[in-house]
Amino acid sequence: MAPATAFLAGLFLRSLALLSPLHAQDARAELIAADQQASQLSSDSGFSSALRSVLHPTAFLLWPGAPVIAGAEDLERFLQPPSRRASLRLSWQPLGLEMARDSTLGVTWGIAASTSHRVADVPRLGRYISAWRRDGEKWNIAALLLIGI
Repeated sequence: MAPATAFLAGLFLRSLALLSPLHAQDARAELIAADQQASQLSSDSGFSSALRSVLHPTAFLLWPGAPVIAGAEDLERFLQPPSRRASLRLSWQPLGLEMARDSTLGVTWGIAASTSHRVADVPRLGRYISAWRRDGEKWNIAALLLIGI
């Protein structure tokens, strides 16, 4: 390999190493934004609408006191009225984030608050953990665990 070619190849590889942290920062910001948008949708339109919008079709939902909900069909049965989930408004705030090196998987966790849009009541506070996967440019929840809601 000619010295000039070796130099250019080395320079290219060094520039990729510098860009990698920038890409990771962008992916982290995108995941936090997706998490916050899902929370806002749940607060504005209800938990059922948010789940239908952001859960991956093969996602798992772990809800207190319920069997594991796996996939779109289980989710629809779980969300059927007359359950209190039909009127539930859930909002959450991420407190932490971990991401795979290739930025295709991420986990967020934090605090959650649930209220009903039908009955004025004191919010119930709990916690959440969401496992996210990136499909192209879109983040979807692959698994969601709610505690204390």
